[in-house]
Amino acid sequence: MKRRQFKKLCKKAAQLFSLKRCGVDDGIWYVNWHCGGFEDEWDSEDAWPYLVNIFHSEVNTMIGYNSECGISWKPDNLFTKATPKNVLAWARTQEL
Repeated sequence: MKRRQFKKLCKKAAQLFSLKRCGVDDGIWYVNWHCGGFEDEWDSEDAWPYLVNIFHSEVNTMIGYNSECGISWKPDNLFTKATPKNVLAWARTQEL
């Protein structure tokens, strides 16, 4: 992805989170989570990659009883690509 396109998508994503800017230091902070529970380490991310990660976790995962964490990826034929159009359309219907 070109830098200019990333900046535009990052700005749109930041607006969805009610942020003025989209950089790493601008307010999207979260705790890393692993199967065993929360980690003590805080992390931050630009608004666009963070939104894509939420999209994948909400849209492209399912309960998988045979998986280690109880969650698994959907099969390839049900997987929705994280294109800007798909992600932004989904995000507009969510309360972020």
